[in-house]
Amino acid sequence: MQGQKFLQTGGNKLLSISPSILHFHLGVKHILTFRIINKSGSVQRMDILPPTTPFFRMICHKTGGVAPGMHEEVRVEVMPDAWRYYYDEIRIHCPDVNLVVPLHAYPVMNALVFPRQVEFGKCPIGQRHTKNIPISSEVPVAFEFQLTPLDQPPEFTIGPLSGTIPPGGAQQIAITYEPMRFVTSTLRVRVDISQFGFEPLICTVTGSALPGKARETLLAQARFSASLERTAQERAIQADMLAAAVGGSTASSLPRSLAQSHALRSFHRAPLREQVGPGPTDDAPCRDRVSEAEALQRKLRGTQPL
Repeated sequence: MQGQKFLQTGGNKLLSISPSILHFHLGVKHILTFRIINKSGSVQRMDILPPTTPFFRMICHKTGGVAPGMHEEVRVEVMPDAWRYYYDEIRIHCPDVNLVVPLHAYPVMNALVFPRQVEFGKCPIGQRHTKNIPISSEVPVAFEFQLTPLDQPPEFTIGPLSGTIPPGGAQQIAITYEPMRFVTSTLRVRVDISQFGFEPLICTVTGSALPGKARETLLAQARFSASLERTAQERAIQADMLAAAVGGSTASSLPRSLAQSHALRSFHRAPLREQVGPGPTDDAPCRDRVSEAEALQRKLRGTQPL
């Protein structure tokens, strides 16, 4: 075969190759198949020369001549020893122009983890909102990436626009939305990866600014603050009532209705001895004060002692 040239891919006047080029994804596909189809009107014979490197192995069971309309099937297996790029070719010597089948093997990201849609929802005008979106890879090879904004709405900023995804790691992409108008804004971003044969991904980012959203946020914060203040006041009153009950007082310093209301809230939850806590068993004055407080508790409940 010395002196022969093998340059043409895809087929010639007599034969057709499908597919004409084999792409192996390391970690995903290791065995691929192509067919040499006889499209002429007579039997065709050919010589199939295997790859020359030890990283590809050809499997072919030749049956002699290929009848019209029939095909010869060839399987190719890749055997890599590292996460890198490999190239070889299978040469086909035939009566017409000689053919070649290029073999490419390279690492790829098993799955590009990046959303196609990012929603900010309804946001108050004039406030900044940021989402961190990771671009990650599961293979132990670094990949470069590039983000290209296809639109330029002033409400959105995104970055970094380029960088490197570490092996088996992730790179964070920050998308910031700051509405300044009462409109729905859309940003389209194209994501490219430095991977052979990669098809760019389009991510769409949307956000809306509606009237009254800032007012609703302020009202919700005010209601939350008021709730915290009421809770603190109730706990303080309960503590005063409990101290007054243990001290033998009838809480006359507080209005009667308010005192009874808060006493009922606190005393009806647990027995007074549990609220006061354990005390010395030989302290008679302490036991007397607890008994008086229990009597006040039963009185406020409107029950009679057993």
